[in-house]
Amino acid sequence: MVTNEAQSAAAVVNDLADAAGVAHVTTKPIPALMMTAAGLFSPQVREFRHTAYQFERDFIIDDQLTRDTFGMTPTPWTEMCRDAVAPFQQGTT
Repeated sequence: MVTNEAQSAAAVVNDLADAAGVAHVTTKPIPALMMTAAGLFSPQVREFRHTAYQFERDFIIDDQLTRDTFGMTPTPWTEMCRDAVAPFQQGTT
């Protein structure tokens, strides 16, 4: 696997907004207590506790060996964002 540079969640949201041609939005973390309360009513939200570490600590991937071995590079970030929003713009989701 090869990856692009690390991005904050806020940057990803804004990059997707740019790709969709819509205004940026403000993002902020959801407090753990609120997630716990929401988990009482939603099994999907309840499962976030098992992956919360991915949002609380650095999640580092070193892809240099893959790049060196296979000569791979990641798809450009702007292209990935454009491809991610395209189905929503076409109404095919």
